[in-house]
Amino acid sequence: MDALDLEDLLADIARSGKGAKGAPKDVDLQLRLLQDSWAALNSWIITTMTGRKGVHIPSLCRMTWEFMDSDNSSAEVTMTSGYPW
Repeated sequence: MDALDLEDLLADIARSGKGAKGAPKDVDLQLRLLQDSWAALNSWIITTMTGRKGVHIPSLCRMTWEFMDSDNSSAEVTMTSGYPW
């Protein structure tokens, strides 16, 4: 079985017609809206985490970062994520 990527998942959602309430019925338009939404979310996450803040999206995920001391006396940044379930 091949691994699925985000594009496969978004295409499946668009074809299923189970998008957000009031979502357009046109599959191509629905797919484009889903892709734009994920791109905007990714941009916000990158911008927020670049500013050294974590993000919390209820029912989806929580991501934070922390500095860890390493053996070579330089700081190492580690991103951690948690799921709400």
